[in-house]
Amino acid sequence: MQDAANLTSASNDDHTKNQGNRGKAAYAKNCSTCHKSDLAGDQSAPALVGNAFVARWMGQSVGDLFDSIRTGMPMDNPGSLSDNTFVDIVAYILQQNDFPVAIEELNANGEALKKLTISKR
Repeated sequence: MQDAANLTSASNDDHTKNQGNRGKAAYAKNCSTCHKSDLAGDQSAPALVGNAFVARWMGQSVGDLFDSIRTGMPMDNPGSLSDNTFVDIVAYILQQNDFPVAIEELNANGEALKKLTISKR
């Protein structure tokens, strides 16, 4: 069983189930080939779920995660998706790691995303 994780935030910006569902569809289309449908990754692509993901991103902001994905993915065409699609994928990844769901969606505003810190419970 994976450890649950938390987002600590100075704002109310967080991801919602609807945004996570949009992110799931975008992930399936653009990310699952490398990171696998269960987000477990393999030798060529890191896991986006579970202890390995939390350990990699602990103490960093959701903005850092968003920037990393936005500038480097998909591997064969980095930055080719819209910022809204990238932020939906981030919301889906957070949802799959048992981060809390709130009323407001994440938005692609870098400053707002930088206020959300990834941490273990």
